[in-house]
Amino acid sequence: MATCRFCKSEISSDATRCPHCTSFLSPEGDQESSGKVTYIVDRGIITFLKIAGPTFAFFIIVGLSFYSLDFYHMTQTIHDTQTKMNDTYTKVNETYANSKRVEVDISRAQLDLETKRAAIAANVALAQKSAQDAKSSLEKILASEQEASAGTIKIRGFVAEIERLPRGQGLDPSQMERLVEAKLLASLKDVLPTDQYAKLQVGLVATGPRRRVFTAKNNSTLPGSLARSEGGPPVKDTLINQIYDDLQKVHDFYKEVFGREIADDMGGSLVITVQYEKDFNNAFWNGQQLVFGDADGKVFKKGAFYKSSVMVFELAHAVIEKTSKLKYEHQSGGLNYSFSDVASVLFDQWVKKQRVEEANWLVLPDGLTPTAAAKLSVNALRSVKESKVGLAPQISTMAEYRDGLDAHYTAGIPNKAFYEFAIRLRGNAWEKPGRVWYEAVIGLKEDSTFQDFADATFAVAKSRYGEQSPESKAVTQSWAVVGITTPRQQN
Repeated sequence: MATCRFCKSEISSDATRCPHCTSFLSPEGDQESSGKVTYIVDRGIITFLKIAGPTFAFFIIVGLSFYSLDFYHMTQTIHDTQTKMNDTYTKVNETYANSKRVEVDISRAQLDLETKRAAIAANVALAQKSAQDAKSSLEKILASEQEASAGTIKIRGFVAEIERLPRGQGLDPSQMERLVEAKLLASLKDVLPTDQYAKLQVGLVATGPRRRVFTAKNNSTLPGSLARSEGGPPVKDTLINQIYDDLQKVHDFYKEVFGREIADDMGGSLVITVQYEKDFNNAFWNGQQLVFGDADGKVFKKGAFYKSSVMVFELAHAVIEKTSKLKYEHQSGGLNYSFSDVASVLFDQWVKKQRVEEANWLVLPDGLTPTAAAKLSVNALRSVKESKVGLAPQISTMAEYRDGLDAHYTAGIPNKAFYEFAIRLRGNAWEKPGRVWYEAVIGLKEDSTFQDFADATFAVAKSRYGEQSPESKAVTQSWAVVGITTPRQQN
């Protein structure tokens, strides 16, 4: 048995390694000869250390590397966080500053609001005062209306100034009164309600028409140059003076026969333009005024259209426009044109005070040149009595009628009916027959037919004179002549 030099355990004498401490044992002689303790390290341990040492060092280095990387990111994160905190702090400061500015703006707005409220209150007070002033002014105006209706309008101050004008300036009293009225109407048109203005206008309009005669000087510009106006003295041109005087006759005819203020259909004034274009063979109503041409002297005599009856004819279209508004087509067109024909012949009879059996019933009599009239049985445009004569003959019965015929042509049917009505009643055609025809035509609709008009004339005659009266029977008989039964038979 031997003893281990390291752990002093008993071991086999031939063992090379202690089974207790695993130390390698050197030969006994080596130990003794050296006189020193020899440490013998197991080769496995050395090998393990050679491998484990570098491996352990590698893991340490790798671990330290990751630690360094995490530390870098952590440092960067801290830096970013600090930056964001700084930005947030800056924004908070800005928000605070903005809130202060908003507070200032709100204070200013509140001050402005108070100022505006005060201004509004002042405006309300001013408006209330203005309303009171307007009410007082209106009361004064209404009081003036009563004076106007009696023809005693006196506008203090303004009238006095006008009356003080020297008479050498060509202003007569009637002209001065019209100037005053025109100024007053112009100033009140947009102030007064429509109904009150209309009343005032009626009160201000003096008796008689407001005539204005223009000349186009053979051009087509309308209305042209003013040649003479209401109240003005005669001018050198005799045609202008003639037209001016004729307009008064036309006004009186419509007023006396139909009870109509014809100037109202022309906007309050009788306006006419003469010498329209060169050798213009016509006269017409353009919706605002009358327009007359000189005629060419070949078909129509020079000045053929400058007749009062032609003015009455054209103004009948103005009456239709203001009342029934008959379309200028089909049978309604024939009615429209017929009323003009009838009005023109009634005017001639009214001026001459002719009874129905004495009248010639011609439209534009003696208006054609001898050459144009040579082949005609009468020198006229047409006849209300005999539809087939004149320069422009017409049909006279429904048997001749067909759709598509010109209104000038078909107007002969109601024309003939009117003649038959007037001749049956005798006397003056402008009285009973004319009044029945007028009241019937202004009550029509824009697309009324001959039958509608026949029924309307019977209704007027029945209302005015009774159903069994000679007038009502004459209406029925007259329409029967042209092929129309009235009153219409109801199924």
